[in-house]
Amino acid sequence: MFGNKELQILFYITRGITTVAGLSEKLILSEPEVYRKIRLLRSKDILDRRNPISISHCPHAKRLASMMSDGPGMARFLSGGNLDILVSITIPRTLKQIHESTGLSESHIRKMLDTLIEGDIVVKINNIYHINDEGCPKLRPFLNSFIDYMEVSDPRLSNDSEIVFRKGKDVIFSSADGQGYEPTGSSAFKLYGMDGLPDGHGFYTTEKGEMSIDTVFEDALHIAEVENDWRLRMANILFYIKNSEKLEPPQDFIRTHERIMSGEHIRNWPSKQDIEDRMWMVKG
Repeated sequence: MFGNKELQILFYITRGITTVAGLSEKLILSEPEVYRKIRLLRSKDILDRRNPISISHCPHAKRLASMMSDGPGMARFLSGGNLDILVSITIPRTLKQIHESTGLSESHIRKMLDTLIEGDIVVKINNIYHINDEGCPKLRPFLNSFIDYMEVSDPRLSNDSEIVFRKGKDVIFSSADGQGYEPTGSSAFKLYGMDGLPDGHGFYTTEKGEMSIDTVFEDALHIAEVENDWRLRMANILFYIKNSEKLEPPQDFIRTHERIMSGEHIRNWPSKQDIEDRMWMVKG
């Protein structure tokens, strides 16, 4: 999320250095490079978009600047993948749980944790990693503000977009315009021959590369659960019926599908009759 030099810029701003020339001198960077980093920080809502250069009014930005005011060395612990790990262990976790939460390799996580422990940022108790609230009291309030911000905002997306959920560094979002990103979930079902879904806001992913049918369907299941939407669950069942030989969904979904097709009514799920009434979408 943040580079080392980006964070150092915040330190110098808290020391009253608010010109590109002044920051260039302190950071030993060219002025064009400082401009680029300022643009990045503005896109992340850390710096105000107006001049002179100043910290934005977002709570997470002010808390981050407060931490960086203690010294530029703090950048070492908050840059790169370290922030992903710190966000993960706002709830104490084992190494394996951090890996599952962040998607980072365990060997890479272990190296970063060693650095964070060395800096008294993290403590390890019985193989469980915790934020060191006593050693770094400003950290948890920042992380909580940052997590709240990340739940609803992403610098890659326009203001009319709504984040549905995150997949590591990628975002699944709802928007009237895909903004150049690929559709996923039920919005991608038409790519596999299933038409008849309602128009409106679509679901998109910031993931790069070709989407497999399993990834599209996995996203569709997660979207339906987050949205708790009967229509999305209906679309998912129909898509599964159409592509059952190509898909390997979770056992929970298969059991729910079998219960519905046996005639059982499940709250917030379509009935067998609902599905049969829309089988034309599968056959089309």
